[in-house]
Amino acid sequence: RIVIFLFLLLLSLLLFSPLLFLGLFPHTHEGVRYLGLAEMFKEALANGIIYPRWLPDYYGGYGYPVFVFYQPGIFYLISFVSVFTGDILLAAQISLVLLFFAGAAGVFKLVEEIGLDEISALFAAVMFLITPYLFVNLYVRGDLSELASIMILPWPLFFLLRLRRACAEGSGIETPAVLLSLSSTALLYTHPFTSKFFFPVLSLFAGFVCLELRNCRAAVLRFSAAAAASLALALALSSPYWLTAFQMKELVNYRNALGTHYLPEENVVYFPQFFSRFWGFGGSEPGIADDGMSFQLGLPHFLLAAAGFACARRNRLIFVSFLIYLVIILLMSPLAVPLWKHAGIFRYVQFPWRLLAVVALLQAICIAGCGVALTRIHPQVGIALLAVVSTLAVLFCYFDMFKFNAVPGDVRKLLATHRQFRIERLDVYESANEFLPVTVKTIPAAPRGALPIIEASAEDGKSCTAEEYADSSQFHMKFSISAQRTVKITVNQLYFPGWRVELDGARISDGKLRDDILPDGRMRVGIPSGEKHVLEAYYEGPPGWRTRNFIIALLFIAYAQFLKSPFMRNSQKNE
Repeated sequence: RIVIFLFLLLLSLLLFSPLLFLGLFPHTHEGVRYLGLAEMFKEALANGIIYPRWLPDYYGGYGYPVFVFYQPGIFYLISFVSVFTGDILLAAQISLVLLFFAGAAGVFKLVEEIGLDEISALFAAVMFLITPYLFVNLYVRGDLSELASIMILPWPLFFLLRLRRACAEGSGIETPAVLLSLSSTALLYTHPFTSKFFFPVLSLFAGFVCLELRNCRAAVLRFSAAAAASLALALALSSPYWLTAFQMKELVNYRNALGTHYLPEENVVYFPQFFSRFWGFGGSEPGIADDGMSFQLGLPHFLLAAAGFACARRNRLIFVSFLIYLVIILLMSPLAVPLWKHAGIFRYVQFPWRLLAVVALLQAICIAGCGVALTRIHPQVGIALLAVVSTLAVLFCYFDMFKFNAVPGDVRKLLATHRQFRIERLDVYESANEFLPVTVKTIPAAPRGALPIIEASAEDGKSCTAEEYADSSQFHMKFSISAQRTVKITVNQLYFPGWRVELDGARISDGKLRDDILPDGRMRVGIPSGEKHVLEAYYEGPPGWRTRNFIIALLFIAYAQFLKSPFMRNSQKNE
């Protein structure tokens, strides 16, 4: 087993060798956005911000609420790895290797838990790693968050099945239940749309497990209660991200990103595209069957999934996986256009082909069924067949997907240029500028550039002086201000609910901050005459965050007590 995991790690490393050893980064739709955001995220963490939400040196130096709305998962990982590498580019490359290994290991463990042998599990893990959509995200779209979420997907399902086994055997459920909750939480923090698609699938598997356990009522009750409580806790633990984004979306121009180009019914996948070997670096074009981007399932993958179903259809979990797999393919097709027109909150996913993220896992599970046929042969022959099939599939059908366009020039120098532009230009990585606060009525006349983060007007500047404290930073400003008369100080940051501004220890109310906002969205603070007034300003977090975190803590305690409750223990004894 150690050799198997080392092989999967080596394969993950091999897939990234062109990037890792040549110091390259793919030139994708996202450009170097992920690396740039990762730098700012890491800087905020280094300044003691546990959950960075506001980036003060972004948008020309006036700040921007990117991570109030954008998923932070991949950025936590890159920031952690960068502690050891000291370099964002290398940290991102190593993070991707680790994610690919985690995804392959998850598929391997999951297939074993389904009841198949190691050869089948290894076969499925290898085919999972060479799923075309993974490389669409890596080399074409550059959506590292969605790519990371795909690698997390096997783990919640694996722990759900481990919970099933614990309930069936009457053994302790605490470990699989907690790990189910934590892996689901990680998924929610990593990508909202993958989560939105996957949790209905996970619920279907949970319902199927209940049918499997129906002969033992105590086991069904125990499993249902533990699974429901674990997923509910995952929603609570991840609410600092998704609930905040939902509550505050009306405070920014998010509708800019919901134009006709992003209507789901206009971005379905036509059936020939599922099996086309075309590989391009363009984008998804509404209503066009010849997009510049690949949406292939991978013909060998589809054929192997069908063959796996045929070989192992008596395995109920593979049977269910294949049925869901076919349904999801239909949901991405033109046949589902009427559904997408009335999809409610699912319309926000914009592109039905995002379902390929879930397909990658279901496809690998079905492919594992081929191992049932392989194991009827001598094991060594089976392994040889596995290697041959995998190699031929990669070389013949998927050769093009390993090609990529590298970011031109030195990536690190480009990042340094971007770092400077954050303050010197009113540019953002977000194409529709969808996170710009609605309180910004006019675009600032010029970037902040080298100007201080707080300043007085030319007239008021003659009547006051400001001295920055040694422990002050752009994340937590602290100034001593002396004024000969009452003056107005401009805080060169855009107003957004969650800012905490204090004068001499007294908090300035949110209503007062809103009343004094400049037309370009910057905050202004009145300073009375006198010596050494202390002005502090920092983005504290979304309104109500303390109450929310207190409720989360109570729910976690309740969850822990529930797992140890007499109800759960009595269920175990009844079995």
